[in-house]
Amino acid sequence: ELAKEGLVSGVRGRGTFVRPSSYSYRMRFLSSLEQEIYAQHRELKTVLIESKQNVATDLEVRELLRLKPDEEFVSYWRLRSIDGIPMIVQQSIVSAEYAKFIEKDNLASTSLYSMLEKNGKCVIVSASENIRAVNLPSHISKLLDEKAQSVGLLSTRVSKNESGQPIILDYAYLPGDRAVIESDRFVGSDAL
Repeated sequence: ELAKEGLVSGVRGRGTFVRPSSYSYRMRFLSSLEQEIYAQHRELKTVLIESKQNVATDLEVRELLRLKPDEEFVSYWRLRSIDGIPMIVQQSIVSAEYAKFIEKDNLASTSLYSMLEKNGKCVIVSASENIRAVNLPSHISKLLDEKAQSVGLLSTRVSKNESGQPIILDYAYLPGDRAVIESDRFVGSDAL
């Protein structure tokens, strides 16, 4: 029963051990991290590390957000802790056109999705996401209380509005031993 709840894990021949607190990342529906965490009856704390205005010189950022070479964007770096444990370092990139609707001082208590919907009348309705294993960069490891170059996960997610326009590009780093990715799968006609 405790293993099903993720509280303990067993290693054959070694015994049963208390599992470190992990974060369940459910890939079922599009929601903000805030909604995900509260649905799990856990506490989320967000700290804004830095916000910075840039020009779209990074090819990946330009391509994923469909920005022109000289178009400006704002990058928000946040540390997200769950139940007091640092779990995610997230860089959210928003074009200057939509960044004007972000209340930087409220990022600790309000999600980007909520701010965009309330202030900019921009509703996020879909996202494309990929998650891959990485060695955490040193500055990220330090924020997550991990050893430098520890194994982690990097989620790259592009959130889009109702017309399919990319609005937010998120890079989220998670420690490899604190994230559980969950997904329900069904047989379908477009399996491959």
